[in-house]
Amino acid sequence: MNVKCIETGKVYESSLIAAAETGACKDSIEKVCLGKRKTSGGLRWEYIRTQKVIKVAKKEYPIFDRPFSFDTRLMLVNAIKRGESVKQFAIDTKRSTKAVKAEMKRMKKSGEWERIQRIPEAELARKTGRRIA
Repeated sequence: MNVKCIETGKVYESSLIAAAETGACKDSIEKVCLGKRKTSGGLRWEYIRTQKVIKVAKKEYPIFDRPFSFDTRLMLVNAIKRGESVKQFAIDTKRSTKAVKAEMKRMKKSGEWERIQRIPEAELARKTGRRIA
């Protein structure tokens, strides 16, 4: 994820590159971006959201790179169970298809996919506070 030095205004492709160029610690830069620290290397930092746009049927949909919340992962598993396509889920949640597929792969590898599938529908609705199916 891109990081920006607030003092200089320079944007770096990652915290690792920023650390190499400024001499600050990579982990400290990430902690500043998450709000756990005030400075790293005497500088203030922030994450920059990169926005991509995909076109589907002559409509543009903004895509933001951001982590999947637990609710989004629950909705993903249930959307696939209902037969919804990965592409449609990506459009509905404003994510890239590549990001959705990568998250599915990560969830299946860690076993989270199967754990979520075993949760009854009523329990899912109670956990998220809204109807899933």
